Formats: sequence, C-alpha cells, structure tokens
Amino acid sequence: MASTSHAALEGFAGAVAATTALAATYPLLTWTTRKQTARNHKLNRKRPYSGLPLALFGSAVSQGVYFALYAVARKRAVKEKAKRLEIPRSKVALTTTEALLVAAAAGAGNVLLTNPIWVLVTKLQVHGAQAAATRQQNASNEEVEASPNAHGSASETGASDVSVLGVFKTLLKDEGVLGLWKGVFPNLIMVINPTLQYALYERLVALRRSGRAFGGDRISTRSTFVDSMAAKLGATLLTYPILTIKARLQAQGKDTSPEEQYHGTLDAVRKIHVQEGIGAFYEGIGTKCVQSMSAAAILQTVKDEVVKLSKVWLSGVSQVT
Repeated sequence: MASTSHAALEGFAGAVAATTALAATYPLLTWTTRKQTARNHKLNRKRPYSGLPLALFGSAVSQGVYFALYAVARKRAVKEKAKRLEIPRSKVALTTTEALLVAAAAGAGNVLLTNPIWVLVTKLQVHGAQAAATRQQNASNEEVEASPNAHGSASETGASDVSVLGVFKTLLKDEGVLGLWKGVFPNLIMVINPTLQYALYERLVALRRSGRAFGGDRISTRSTFVDSMAAKLGATLLTYPILTIKARLQAQGKDTSPEEQYHGTLDAVRKIHVQEGIGAFYEGIGTKCVQSMSAAAILQTVKDEVVKLSKVWLSGVSQVT
C-alpha cells in the first residue's frame, strides 16, 4: 500500500513539474521550432506562447498514454520471461536492455496515438506569429478603407484563424486526415533519444569509476547531475536533425511554395542537404539546448519541492485524523 501511495505521489509530482517546466520554457520551444522552419526567412518572435494550452494538454495526454502503454508492455514482458524461465512472475527482474525495449515500445505507441496533437502545436507555433504580423498590417491599413480607391478591408484580408479549431479545420480541408500524422516517422526515430541518453550516461559513469576522466572514480550528487546534463546534451546533438525534419514536415501546408514542399522524410533530408547544407539541420540548436537544460533543472527542482510539501501535508492530515 505504501509503495502504491509513493508511486502515486511521484506521478503527481512529476506531472506538476513537467507542466511547470513546459510552461516556463515554452517561448524557447516556440523559437526553436520557428528557427527550424524559417529557412532563409527572418525569425518572427511574436506570440511566443502560441499553442501553449494545447501543448500542456498534449503533455498530460502523452504522459498518461505512455505510462499506460508501458504498464501493459512491461506486464507482457514479465509474463513471457516468467514462462520462459519457468519461475513465478513475482521473481522476474527485467534486464536493462529488456526495460529499454519495453520503454521504446511504449514510446512508439505513444507517438502513433498523440502525433496529431503535436502536429497542431507545431502549426500554431509557426503560424501564430504570421497571423499576428497580418493583424498588425491590417490595423495599419484601416485608414485606407475609407479611401475611394481602396480595394479591400481588414476583414477581407484578415489573418487566418490560428485557434486550435481553426487550424484543425484548415488541416483537414487542405491535407486530409493523414495530415494529422505528418512527421510521424521522424517522431518514431526519436524514440531512441532516451535510450541514447541512457547509454551516454552509463558510459560517462563508467569512465568516472575507472578513474580515466573527470578526476577519478568519485560519484557524488554533483557528478551525477553533470553526467546527466552531459548525456542529455549529447543525445540532443545527435538526434537534433531528426527534430528539424519533423518540424518542417509538420509545419508545411497547402500555402507552402512548391520548392519548399517535402514529400516524406527522405525527400526532406535530400532537399535540406542540397539546398541549404548540413548547417540547416542544426538551426536553433543553441536555443533548444538552453530550453532542454532549463526544463530539466526546473522539472527536478519543482518535483522535489512538490514531493516534500505533499509529504508534509499528508503527515499533517494523518495526525489530524
């Protein structure tokens, strides 16, 4: 019972911390997406919180879907291993490799189910700034409406609807239902990111313990934090081009010029390499690294505080009852 309560508390604290970290660093995420998709155009920094409510909803849904799928996949893996080894399930322990495979399976299922949410978030991030610029331009043209030579008005040339419902309707009209799964293949590849991060972390710890790096084999809270950040940074650097491809596939629409249209992941890789060079795959990576490390620090700090305050509150409640 205690372990169940502890798990519930950890889950609650994690959800609160993840939501807080996302909200606090969302402008950096928006600017990263815009840098990835801006190509040779000037970066627009307006409306940095465009799509935030949907992103928070998507984060909550993704966490719920992931942990539900992970529980199912892990139960199945334990059952199969217990059957193979002819031992009770209670005595089965998954190896690191088996656990990573279970996590990858849950991650892949999560991507397939929640990709539509993140397609809409990407479109809101990219097109929100464009709509703001259009509104500003329309406002400056209000006086022109009164002119006898005016050929249009702000209402006739207004910004496109960048609400969630408006973007959703436009996507279905222009691209069909399958448009909701744009970028799903790069997203599936990104499932390797946590595995890669774990492998890098284990390698750094092994080097530290062997005394060949970072001042000997001493393992401390500080060294663990440094190794975790280094592993996260390394995984981000290695997988960032995939994020760029995903963002461009999800952001493009009917109004994208033919020369900037991609017909799938491989076509995107070829055109970006030929037309813009290798550097284009890493557009916005500095902002992304700052966002990732800031979010990680906020998440851990908030989670620890929520757990601590919750335990104090629960302790007080139990004393009263």
